[in-house]
Amino acid sequence: QMAWWVKADEVEEHVEFDDYAKGEYDCLQGYDALENQSDDYYNGYGNQYASEQINNHISELGRLL
Repeated sequence: QMAWWVKADEVEEHVEFDDYAKGEYDCLQGYDALENQSDDYYNGYGNQYASEQINNHISELGRLL
């Protein structure tokens, strides 16, 4: 499950994020994870966090381990 981001001026109507995308977005923005959220929210947050950690580690080493 992946959220697809579009520019606001390309969307004709207001689009609500699902819980997974909300968690992913909060992590992307550097916000702390909210309390008492659904498993989907925490999965989105956690997957985004893990992705950022992996990408940072790869860029620091210049290669995959």
